[in-house]
Amino acid sequence: MIWPDKDENLNQDVIDEFGHERAPFDYAKTNAKEALDNQFKAYYSPINLAKFNNESSVAADIGAGSGRWSERLLPYFSLVYVLEPSDGAISF
Repeated sequence: MIWPDKDENLNQDVIDEFGHERAPFDYAKTNAKEALDNQFKAYYSPINLAKFNNESSVAADIGAGSGRWSERLLPYFSLVYVLEPSDGAISF
């Protein structure tokens, strides 16, 4: 199998659009913590997070946006890798 060059699979316009969509949502400055906590619980309900060892388990949040889910994963994992390729999502 011939794999494409990594840059052929990169669409900077899509990355930038995701960033522009997320940029207005600075959850750190809102009082929506309870609503976000409830959304997190619903989103991750198929996964029993309590089964992970918070002293040795590692997670990754790919396309993390503002990091609202990454922050909520921290109690369940010893380390959470966060990747957000869009400047717009992390510029605030």
